[in-house]
Amino acid sequence: MIGHYGFERKPIPKNGSLDALHCDHVFAITAEDIQRLQTAEAWLKESPRFDEIVCVTAAENYVLEVHERTGANGWEKYATAGVELV
Repeated sequence: MIGHYGFERKPIPKNGSLDALHCDHVFAITAEDIQRLQTAEAWLKESPRFDEIVCVTAAENYVLEVHERTGANGWEKYATAGVELV
């Protein structure tokens, strides 16, 4: 998406458009994480995982949200949702 709009100098889609860009967190913080990570050191060790993001369109994000509500999390959620990462 960045290459498509940035390098080709095409206008960036407006918010509210299905083509609008969205940063999606690859890994959500789960209730299991909150129970498991009991020290500051444990949170610091895991925090890079929670910082991983990808750029998707709003349309792709809506599909991902449906899968996330069923517990999909991590890199495999994109394949499960049919969202191709380039």
